[in-house]
Amino acid sequence: MAANELAREANDLFHQQERRGIESHDVHWDGEWISPGVYRLRNDGTHTAHEVRVTVIVDEEQMRAESARVDAGDHLALEFPQARIQYHRERRGREEAEEQRRSNQFPHIPAALPPDYHYIAEQVYWRTELGTPKEHASSHHLAGLGDFD
Repeated sequence: MAANELAREANDLFHQQERRGIESHDVHWDGEWISPGVYRLRNDGTHTAHEVRVTVIVDEEQMRAESARVDAGDHLALEFPQARIQYHRERRGREEAEEQRRSNQFPHIPAALPPDYHYIAEQVYWRTELGTPKEHASSHHLAGLGDFD
C-alpha cells in the first residue's frame, strides 16, 4: 500500500513539473515615476504575478513592497521621500538657472546646467499560477527622477 502511495506522489510530482515546464507566463515589469517621489512598477504582461516581492533602490534610498498578486495591468507604487525632496531641489535649480538666463544680456544662449543623474535598481520576485519562481532585475545609472512640468 505504501509503495502505491509513493508511486502516485512521484507521478503527481512529475506531472506538476511537466506542466510548469510548458506553462505560458507573460509578466513584464515596467518601472516609472508617476509623481515626485512615487515610483510605480506595473505588470505590463497578460498574466497574473503571484506572491510578489519588490525592492527598488533610488540612489541610497531603498523601499520594499509585497502583494499576494499583481494582475495584468496592475501595479505596485513605492514612495521615496528623499527622491521627492531631491526632485524639488533639482527643479528649483533649473528654474533659477532659467530665470538667470532670461535676465542675462544674452537670453538666447541656453543655461548650461548638467543633467541630474540618479541610480535606480529594480528587483522583483514572483511566482506563476503553477508556482514557478520568476525574477526581474534591472538597474539604470543615468536615470532621472521624473518630468512633471
